[in-house]
Amino acid sequence: MPDDSSIEETAPNTEPRINGPANNRLVIAFPFSGIKINEADETVLALASLVAELAELVATNAPSSETEGLASRARALSERLAH
Repeated sequence: MPDDSSIEETAPNTEPRINGPANNRLVIAFPFSGIKINEADETVLALASLVAELAELVATNAPSSETEGLASRARALSERLAH
């Protein structure tokens, strides 16, 4: 039978234990689909107008159904933001 004097008492482990795989990755989900702009500020309006002008310039210099569609979408967006 072992001698009780040879058994040392150890302090309880005070460090937190993590049960699970050893992984240090953190996943954060941002609700980008839920972000809405209530009112477009002047910078956004100016940018939309500039994009529409550039799209119309491209459609004029390289006419195709694709560039005309791009210009049409850009105009519609600019008008929608302005109202």
